[in-house]
Amino acid sequence: MMTFYLSVIAIDPDLGPLTLTCASQSHCRIRMYRKYTPIVHYISPPVLYYDSKTEVWFDRKSMHELVSSNDLQMDEMMFINAKVGGSLLDFEEDIEFDDQFSWWARSKARGRIGEIPIGNNYNLSMMWETGTADVNK
Repeated sequence: MMTFYLSVIAIDPDLGPLTLTCASQSHCRIRMYRKYTPIVHYISPPVLYYDSKTEVWFDRKSMHELVSSNDLQMDEMMFINAKVGGSLLDFEEDIEFDDQFSWWARSKARGRIGEIPIGNNYNLSMMWETGTADVNK
């Protein structure tokens, strides 16, 4: 578990920067629990190119305890998007909002990659309803 403390600085045009304080330290604390952070393990195939079918393999960990399917709109999934080298993966053809992903094992989401030059060394990010997934390298 990692704990972060939040400090908010507001800019007032007349007074300049102001540091806002919390009533108690517990209200300014943010905790990150790794067990709730989805993990992206790898992408397949390793060489990517425009319009290719690409799979993102992930383990969503225990995030189902934080965001249940009942809390989401009917047309939403737990993950918002995945980007490879800044290019979005389009999951529309392969994943429906009611598809289920394993709570205990690695799952995969298959999508079509957007504008990207042929390559095998791209940054990968995956945004979930709880934040950004950790990427194993």
